[in-house]
Amino acid sequence: MSDSSPGDEVPGVAPVTPPRFPLGSILLALFLGMAMAAYALSVFEHARRVTDWLLIVPVAVLGIATLAVAALDDWRQGRLGRAPARGEGDGKIGAALVVLVLAYVGSIPWIGFDVATAIFIALALVLQGERRLKVVLPVSLLTAGLLVWLFRHVMGIPVPSSLI
Repeated sequence: MSDSSPGDEVPGVAPVTPPRFPLGSILLALFLGMAMAAYALSVFEHARRVTDWLLIVPVAVLGIATLAVAALDDWRQGRLGRAPARGEGDGKIGAALVVLVLAYVGSIPWIGFDVATAIFIALALVLQGERRLKVVLPVSLLTAGLLVWLFRHVMGIPVPSSLI
């Protein structure tokens, strides 16, 4: 039995608090999964041709599966008494990526899908820590070019572009 009372604190040592069950992250994953499922079902029900739902439904299934894995991992971590892992600065990088996605989507009509995608990928790589120009430039340019080619020539979907 310890002689210390709950009010005693050791200088320089943070008090130990048990992690809380990650109910919020699990509920968010469930909500997002239900929203994806509802959207995919709506698209599937109102589709006139296979091409109307061919991209939406598989992506929704993949998204729901990813959310399920994340929710199950959070639930498992909570049952084990551990908080889900968090790195330093996660909140700032996540917020910056959200702003970057909004800027990307908003810039497509003005600068084109190809240029906006290349810039978005380059900035996202830099935000996540990649600093080598010999990696950032080829990855962003090749990915943007591949996406434009896939949309135009493989799927027959016109995209607003300015260079390609």
